[in-house]
Amino acid sequence: MNAKKKLALLLSLVLLLMLLPASVQAEETVAEVVVPPLYLALGDSISYGLTDLSGAGGYTQMFYDEMLMDLGYRHDDGDNLSYPGDTTLDLLGVIGKNHKMVKDAGVITISIGSNHLLGPAIDTLVGLFGINPEDYSDLDGEDMIHELAVRMQADWIDGDFITPETRFMSLMAPTPEAYALNQAWMEGSAMFARKWPLVISKIRRDNPDAIVIVNTVYNPLKLSLISKDEIAPLYNLLDSYVDQVNQVISDNQSEYHYGIVDVNTIVELDSAYDGYISSGGAAWYTAPVVFNIPAAIAMTSINGFDPNDPADFLPFFLSCDPHPTTFGHSQIALGAVTQYVGFMSP
Repeated sequence: MNAKKKLALLLSLVLLLMLLPASVQAEETVAEVVVPPLYLALGDSISYGLTDLSGAGGYTQMFYDEMLMDLGYRHDDGDNLSYPGDTTLDLLGVIGKNHKMVKDAGVITISIGSNHLLGPAIDTLVGLFGINPEDYSDLDGEDMIHELAVRMQADWIDGDFITPETRFMSLMAPTPEAYALNQAWMEGSAMFARKWPLVISKIRRDNPDAIVIVNTVYNPLKLSLISKDEIAPLYNLLDSYVDQVNQVISDNQSEYHYGIVDVNTIVELDSAYDGYISSGGAAWYTAPVVFNIPAAIAMTSINGFDPNDPADFLPFFLSCDPHPTTFGHSQIALGAVTQYVGFMSP
C-alpha cells in the first residue's frame, strides 16, 4: 500500500472516530426528549373560570393544580379553549380548528350545554327591564348587571304599579315572555340532543384514548326557589329541560367512554345552602351557586342602595350570576379528580 493510500485510510478512520460519538450522543439526546402529556379544557364560561373570585382560575385550573400537575401534564392559558357564551355548535368549530391539540391531549375536560338553557334565561330576565345583552361586552356580564341594578332601582320609585317583583313573577303566568322562554328552552335542549353526539364523536375520532371528563348542566334557580317558593313553576320547568340535556350526556357515556361530574347534584342539594341561609347571605362563599333573583330584587328596593358602591353592588352582582362560586368550582374540580382516579384505578 503506497503512502497516499495509507494517508487516505488513516484520515477516514480519524473522521469516523470523530463522528461516531456525536452520532451516538445525538441518538441518546433524541431518546431523552419526552413531551409531557397535554391537559385540554373545552367548553363555556364555567370551564373558562367565571366566577371564581379567588383568582385560582376556576375548576379546570384547580383540577390541574390538584391532580395533573404533579403527574407531569402540561397546561397553560392556551390549553383552555373554553369561552363564555359558547354552545355545542361553537364547540364543534373549536374542535375543528384545533385538531392537533385534541389529538395530543391525555386528559380532556368538557363543560358545555349551559348556554342552551341559561343563556335564554338570562336574556329573558334582563329583557323584562328593556336590556339587550348584545349591547354589553364584559365577559362576566358586570356592565349589564350594573345596568340591571340601575333599572330595578328606578322601577321601584317610578310611581307606577309595576315593580321588579311583578315583572319577574310574570314569568310564572301565561305571558308572552314566559311562552318565549319555554320555546327557547325547548329549542335549546333539542339542539343539544342533536349536537352533543357530534361533539363527542368528533373528539373520539381525533383521540380515542384520552381520558375525557364531562360536566352535567345544572339548574341555577335552586337558591331562588329556597328564597321564594312561588317561583316553583319556573324552577320545575327549567329542571325538566336540565334533565333532558343531562339524559343526553348520560345516554352517550358508554359509547364514547367518558366520565361524568354530576354538577347538578352538587347544586340542587338543599344542604348546600345552609351556610348562606343561616348567615342571611353573608356567607355566600359557602354555597356552590348564589344566583338568587328574589334577593337581588329586594336589594334594589332598599332605601340608600347604590349600584355604584362596591359594597352594595357585589352582593347584587353575585345574586344575578348563575356561575359557580369559588366553592362551587372547587366542588366540580373534586368531582373531576374523582373521575380521573376512577379511570386510573385497575
